[in-house]
Amino acid sequence: LGNFSFFFYPNPFRSSASIQYSLAKKTNVQILLYNITGKVISLLTDEIQLPGSHQVDINSNKPDLASGTYFLKFMADDVNIMKPILKF
Repeated sequence: LGNFSFFFYPNPFRSSASIQYSLAKKTNVQILLYNITGKVISLLTDEIQLPGSHQVDINSNKPDLASGTYFLKFMADDVNIMKPILKF
């Protein structure tokens, strides 16, 4: 993906958090949220996106997230990132 960046903040979070990323080229982006057992809780995005900066917000009420550890998976072209996140 060339000049690619990916940030999740704040981590840990209480009620909301943001995923920010930049794409160097048009590509399909898929972001999934998993619980600690590996079950997909939410498909946050699955679409072809244009180059540039993008943001996806997580509101802990949608999906309904209890306190605990979750995993955020970001996939785009040859980039595959799995990041642990903590909800208070």
